[in-house]
Amino acid sequence: MSMPFRFVSNLRPQSVPSFERVGHRPQAWLLSSHRLDAATEALAHAVRAAGLDLFADNGTKEAIDDFLDLFLARYVGVIEQIRQRGRALEPRGRVPRPNEVPADLRRTIDDASEEVFAAVDERSKEVSARDLLTLQLSMRPSHLIAKEDYAIGLLIGLGFEREWSRFRVERFTRRNAITLDFWDEVASDARVAAEGVAVYATLGAMDYNTARAAARLAARRGVDRVAVGFAGVNLDVSFVSSYLAGGRRALSGTAPRRYVRLAEIVAGMRDGYRDEKRKLVAFHGLGLGALPQFPVLAAGFDPETEITVDATSPLHDAVRDLVIYDERARGERMTLLEAANETVRGGEPALGSPFFVSARERLGFDADAARTWWRGQGERALTVEDLDPETPLGRALPIFSTAKSAAGSSLTSVVRDAPDARVGHNHWVADAIAA
Repeated sequence: MSMPFRFVSNLRPQSVPSFERVGHRPQAWLLSSHRLDAATEALAHAVRAAGLDLFADNGTKEAIDDFLDLFLARYVGVIEQIRQRGRALEPRGRVPRPNEVPADLRRTIDDASEEVFAAVDERSKEVSARDLLTLQLSMRPSHLIAKEDYAIGLLIGLGFEREWSRFRVERFTRRNAITLDFWDEVASDARVAAEGVAVYATLGAMDYNTARAAARLAARRGVDRVAVGFAGVNLDVSFVSSYLAGGRRALSGTAPRRYVRLAEIVAGMRDGYRDEKRKLVAFHGLGLGALPQFPVLAAGFDPETEITVDATSPLHDAVRDLVIYDERARGERMTLLEAANETVRGGEPALGSPFFVSARERLGFDADAARTWWRGQGERALTVEDLDPETPLGRALPIFSTAKSAAGSSLTSVVRDAPDARVGHNHWVADAIAA
């Protein structure tokens, strides 16, 4: 019997009332400890009282972002040298052979990586696992992401890959042992047992080999719920023509490394537990942002493993990138401009989510007026500026409106409700795809 695959929505003050207004019940919520305040704590208690699962994240995102900003600036010369040497390799997507990496560059990367490890260790001392647990338990969660060591994710985000360094698998295993010590402290806490909270250990991996070693160690330590953070993985925009599983193996062509790495990590985690003849009860993908990545997890893990994923991308795509997910095309990204173009040309964009149905009822949606205006414009190509809520097209199609308007104006509700509807719609599509 296959276990469920669930998308976990990020709990924000604006998201809960928006979901409740249209009667949408997400599969689960996630609240990070760095976003915990009186308002979000009350919302967390409310969703738990409503019978919904709540994941209490460990709040490391701020530290990860801070360190990435720091080290990207500090090692900009090293990172650029890696990129230039990588681009020069032929054929495209090939990783360097050991003799193609200058010894001084390799030493610099190794020294920089050790500095990253030391910085993470020092920051980790600022919050004890027990104090963090107390904060997380105040949410009354059903699931909890224990304190973690996130150094491996930083190395990925910086581009310090194993082919450029001298790091052996054992070096990564030592970092995961730190995480497992944190997990043990949390999982053995009497409060966790009393509340019946499911605790996850967050492991780090760079490829199949490091993932398999991490999983074997975790299985031997008694962990049956594993999380992996994918923020650093998804920052990688490079392509590769091979992957690492035992030795290096060739792909049939080039592929985005973030997808190849995801498959490597999933397979490595699965096989590590198989090696130890232990069951991986559940896996959570932290920040697994792209909907096309979901099937990789579903195909890679054993059917008995429960899979959950969370991401802020449905929110950021809707608000920052002005993108909605096309429910007709398995969640493919569609810009608001593309949706408006389809509308004025007589089409009907996918607007069937309860969020868009509700927004159209409240704000209006006059496709005929939009088409009449467009014909009067000589059927010219639309621009983002045409979707300003003050323009004729923005007034006709308010759920596609883009610009912010002055507070207190007659368009305040449009400026507030249209983005909320798009955020809710994207979560609704992600829920449907995961299910």
